[in-house]
Amino acid sequence: KGAFERVALSNRKPVLNTVLNGNNIDFETLQALFSLFISDREGGKFADHDMDIKLTSDRFSAFGVTAQSVISALKFNDGRLVIEQLEIGDLAGAMISVIGELKDVLNLPSGELEISVSAAQSGKLLKLLQKTFGRNPVIDNLLDEPSLVENLKFNADIKALAGDEVSSFEIRLAGEAGDTAVQL
Repeated sequence: KGAFERVALSNRKPVLNTVLNGNNIDFETLQALFSLFISDREGGKFADHDMDIKLTSDRFSAFGVTAQSVISALKFNDGRLVIEQLEIGDLAGAMISVIGELKDVLNLPSGELEISVSAAQSGKLLKLLQKTFGRNPVIDNLLDEPSLVENLKFNADIKALAGDEVSSFEIRLAGEAGDTAVQL
């Protein structure tokens, strides 16, 4: 259930307002629905539109990965992504929460994100990261010693800093893994 609304006023960027609530939502299907509201005559690009998306789903699938219990409130305006709320009840056994804002997200992103992750057993999450981003010695070692990341609970503050040609990132991490306090 939900609503799609496209508002195009003269001399202003068109806006797509979306509210969706469902049992199963697939990202590729969502893209196809959005494309129905974006005219080829007007450039036909998502980046040429501002977006306000509120989504609640029991299951959300994207890029071959399925998450359970997803609640999101996202805005994309003039290259700025605002994550007012992103709650994932289960992604490979982990609960994930994200809020924050990134400017110039399509070119040289800058801004801050706050991410919280908790998982009783994080092996599935580590395997998903490995599958998505490729082999990594740190992930390989953690998979070999799963007790090191049991009862994982951490908060990450990520700051993106736009440079002349690339963005750099600062990450602060604090929490617990394997009953050990971690702070980086």
